[in-house]
Amino acid sequence: MPLTRLIRVLLLVVTVSVLSLSVACATTVSWKAAVSGNWSDGTKWSAGRPPKTTEDVVISVAGSGNYLVTMDQNASVHSITLGAATGTTTQTLYTAGYALTAAAASSVALKGVLQVDDESELDDLEPSQ
Repeated sequence: MPLTRLIRVLLLVVTVSVLSLSVACATTVSWKAAVSGNWSDGTKWSAGRPPKTTEDVVISVAGSGNYLVTMDQNASVHSITLGAATGTTTQTLYTAGYALTAAAASSVALKGVLQVDDESELDDLEPSQ
């Protein structure tokens, strides 16, 4: 095998490996503080922008008061974890007529509330058993 062909094959293998790693490892984007706000407000998210399709979303910041995350656009994410398991405050995600799609298993914990109105769509979200 000529050296240039061998180098091309090795580069292809490395590229495929890197792409596979990036797809397999979803990053987590979290709501930063116990304050209410809109889904599209990047200043409220740990990534500085709303979550992307490949990212896991966590809305579970415990604080001194209840708060509401209001969807103001359709959203597709890898998964959603809503609400803390313990505490005295409630974290609410209100769909406000927008579609919410999660590609993987998602959950609503004890202190989480998923508020859905009759115009919203929830795709691939199933209640936990």
